Amino acid sequence: MFLFCGVNPFSSSMALMVAKLLTVFVTFHLGKTMINARIGAIGALIYVFSPTILYYTTVFYKETVVQLLTAIILLSVFKVFLNPGGVRYWMLLFLSLAAILNERFYMFFFYIAAFIPLVIIRKKFANKTQGIIAFVLLVLVGFAIGQQAYELLVKGDTTPVIDIFKNYRRWFLRYPDVSPLNWTLPYPLLAVKILFTPYFTLNKFTLFSDYGYILIWASFFNQAVILFSLYGMFGALRISFERNWFLILPFVFFIGLYAYLAPYSGRLRDGFYPIIVVYAAYAATSVYCAWRMRRSGSKVPVVFGNYD
Repeated sequence: MFLFCGVNPFSSSMALMVAKLLTVFVTFHLGKTMINARIGAIGALIYVFSPTILYYTTVFYKETVVQLLTAIILLSVFKVFLNPGGVRYWMLLFLSLAAILNERFYMFFFYIAAFIPLVIIRKKFANKTQGIIAFVLLVLVGFAIGQQAYELLVKGDTTPVIDIFKNYRRWFLRYPDVSPLNWTLPYPLLAVKILFTPYFTLNKFTLFSDYGYILIWASFFNQAVILFSLYGMFGALRISFERNWFLILPFVFFIGLYAYLAPYSGRLRDGFYPIIVVYAAYAATSVYCAWRMRRSGSKVPVVFGNYD
């Protein structure tokens, strides 16, 4: 695309169009599988019209590919454990986990940390199949751990784990345009900061230019989506903890770690955007339905409806 049309926003948008359309498609099916088709459609629409997603595809960030892998991983694991969908979902799960290990290795560990307990809890497979699955998972985990061990030990870095995280934090916060607040805020506020970043501030009009202005004005839309998503996650866990905890846990792991390492980085957080928009759609639909029922005089026992 760049070869034929040159390096410009149109070329970058078209180059990522296939990945974006696939993410929309998989996000719809994720919401449909988790809850129902309406939630899937609304979640996909939120994703399509999100200004931050538009920005990522315009300037050729790989976030769209990461989001596609996230959607495939979560849909596949849901299909495998709660809504059986055949061997093809195991293949999709393994391939997408391997790809996310290459793109965002920390997300791989977050997913594995949630999915291995799920395998143990569900006890879903016959011994032979379970052995094959366990072997493949162990190979993936072993490769990931071995890769990190090579970096830390073979190359001579024997720094204690706590100091490693401190060094990572210094590396993430070294940029001159990173606000000093990221060093000084208490941890709970840093968690809030990474959840709702970016924020609208006037000084950003001097820091950004051209299509970067999309991120400034997108802050309001993004914060509304995150707020609805958190509400949706809470309500979904109340209704059916079993169907939701393993989908939400990797995101919780990410917030827990990166609130410390890089609390300004909304771009890294948006790797989880497919699951964020599905829960945002769930919350928005539930709140709207509750409002309609109250307006008509009906009694509403809970805000969140059933999964049907």
